[in-house]
Amino acid sequence: MKVFSCGRGVLEHRSFWRHSAAVARAVRELARRLGYTGTPLEQLYVGGLLHDVGLLLLDQYFPQKLRHSLDMAQDGDEPLWRIESFALGTDHGELGGLLLGRWMLPESIVSMVAEHHHPKKSPKKHHDACWLIYVAEVICSGLGPSIQIERLTQARAESIVEIIQSANYSIDALLEDLGAQTEMSGALPN
Repeated sequence: MKVFSCGRGVLEHRSFWRHSAAVARAVRELARRLGYTGTPLEQLYVGGLLHDVGLLLLDQYFPQKLRHSLDMAQDGDEPLWRIESFALGTDHGELGGLLLGRWMLPESIVSMVAEHHHPKKSPKKHHDACWLIYVAEVICSGLGPSIQIERLTQARAESIVEIIQSANYSIDALLEDLGAQTEMSGALPN
């Protein structure tokens, strides 16, 4: 958090970290409840926690470009990552993946961060972990702590919930757990 402590005003850091913590908890719980063992739970948690670190990079070093992308996303009713790709030639996931790769984090975490908005493009060995991050973020963004600037919708979250429920997985318990944990995390630093 100290590396990115002086944001330029585009991101509201408190809601950013609440969302990040919720995605981290959600991906770990989804993996646990689904019996997924392809990536260690600790790495899934860190991937969830850092999935939007590229937004912090943009906020810190390119706040005007982030603001411009945000304005375009709001005007065009498009997800921020899609506008970033068009306007910048990359998106915040890819930028975050580059940073974490330079920091020499495990390849699985780098891949989860880099591909969290487009898991279909992820390397085969990290494909399931990238999908879990994607699903966790969509659920949290649509039904829980979200970063409004990303424009991930409740409708998309509800459609994913329907798919998961059709596989006889109870999403209600997960959402209740996340809600209780989010309430407890109200003491996050500013």
